[in-house]
Amino acid sequence: MGNNLTIITGAAGSLGNSLCNRLLSQTHHIIAVTRPQGTPIQPRNHKYRTDIKIDLSKPITQSLLHKHLKTLFSKHKYCQLNVVHTAALFSKQTLGEQTQIRKARDIFQVNCIALYEITQVALPWLKRVRNGTIIGVSSNLTCSVP
Repeated sequence: MGNNLTIITGAAGSLGNSLCNRLLSQTHHIIAVTRPQGTPIQPRNHKYRTDIKIDLSKPITQSLLHKHLKTLFSKHKYCQLNVVHTAALFSKQTLGEQTQIRKARDIFQVNCIALYEITQVALPWLKRVRNGTIIGVSSNLTCSVP
């Protein structure tokens, strides 16, 4: 029971929260990643879920995720480790002079680079279990041409 561990970013969002609840119902252990000032995950507490707050718009604090992975792997023998990146930033911008490069960098950081960083942290454990899936859910970034 609980021999699968899944890291889910955007866990307070509708997709991330639904995925958390579905996997918890199948006794997966979950590391639920949310924004520091984000909405609390529902239901509030679950014995198979570890909640951590990370601002993915900045290079992640790898040590925080590493600490939780190390703790969970010391307590449980997992046969599978998954990463599901549902966190995304959304922005409606007009392409051209009005585009804010800082906002574009934040979007790229959350939607692309954060998945790479999380995978780097998880890699030693992925190698250990030799079984897992990494899923990056695309953003709904939209731009219009003036």
